[in-house]
Amino acid sequence: MKNITKKGAGKAARKQTATIKRPTLDECAKAIIKDWNRYDVDTRQAVGLALKDAEFSRRETNLYTPAEIAERERELRDVVTRAKAGERVTESGAGAECDAVARDVIDLFDMSGIPDFLLSGIIQLLQFASEATGAKLWIEVEGDDAEPFISADVLARMCLHDQTLLIEIEPKKDLAALLSAVLNHPDTPASVHNDLGDALGSLPGFDHATNSAEHIRVMLAYEEVH
Repeated sequence: MKNITKKGAGKAARKQTATIKRPTLDECAKAIIKDWNRYDVDTRQAVGLALKDAEFSRRETNLYTPAEIAERERELRDVVTRAKAGERVTESGAGAECDAVARDVIDLFDMSGIPDFLLSGIIQLLQFASEATGAKLWIEVEGDDAEPFISADVLARMCLHDQTLLIEIEPKKDLAALLSAVLNHPDTPASVHNDLGDALGSLPGFDHATNSAEHIRVMLAYEEVH
């Protein structure tokens, strides 16, 4: 077997080093987008948008001047560099206090020792708040197959603008479904069934042969607006 001298080992090391390819700017951006464990969803989304803009300007050279294309490249490089350095690349506009509250809430999901019932309760509250305000709290990042993540920026803005929001833990009962359940339940006494059927029969257009929740819901909605 041929021995490798120190000189020979040095040449081999230099040759190996020379073959190492440094990742391109686009490759760095794509790595950040897919690394949901290290980067939050707001950072990954910002990098994804910057990459998309840069790629589009390169393809559609007839729509952009060389200076505009270069500017998009600089923006992409800046957001990638800041993300890799652990800096924030987005601003919620809600202020430092709301930003801190939002990130503290999100950090709860990575803490050890937090019981599952507490985490599921927090998620349920956030879902109710998102539906009540219309805020898109869960964000999917284009180019990443991971599930949606909570946006700290959106949550911070919710903390700023919706401080007086009251959330009912128990969802509102579906009256039409309850009435239909009573009418169709085999244990409903005949007198109750008949009295309820007569009461609903006073609604215009009610069909006694159709006791579905959908039909009753339509009749109740009609009665409410007339």
